[in-house]
Amino acid sequence: MEGQGHMRCAARPSLKLPISTSPTNGYKAVNLKPGRCPRHLYGFPSRFHCNCDEDCIDDHKCCEYSCGLVCVPPAIVRLECPDTHGSVGACVDECVCDNDCDSGKKCCSNGCGHVCTTPITVKPGFCTPSINCLGATSCTEDGNCDGDKKCCHSLGCGMVCKEPY
Repeated sequence: MEGQGHMRCAARPSLKLPISTSPTNGYKAVNLKPGRCPRHLYGFPSRFHCNCDEDCIDDHKCCEYSCGLVCVPPAIVRLECPDTHGSVGACVDECVCDNDCDSGKKCCSNGCGHVCTTPITVKPGFCTPSINCLGATSCTEDGNCDGDKKCCHSLGCGMVCKEPY
């Protein structure tokens, strides 16, 4: 048995609250690292046999897969500048960094200068080729899709919301 007051994490990644073995402490909150566990394990874990996020290096999280609990980089929803490849906007620099922009905007290239722009949402995961688009919602970016769904190319249907791989 662990010593009195010693903290350990719950075994399931979705329950990453430390459990105290001291009867007087009960449950106590812990700072979890941002992001969530990726749906699938890609690549090689940075550590095997972890118990909680604090066991993992840098921003890695302790996640449960068929191989057990392992440390992996988190899946994080990102806000990015829209792709301006092939387009040219006004050659003005109204910003240098995101702090120069109003809340919710990013300083993005418009193909010539930099302007404050509404960012697009990029969700974790990958799109797989698809020809089935029956009942799928059309979209222009991941932020148009419900839950974990991503905006993916679908043969013959354009961009539609799909479950990521």
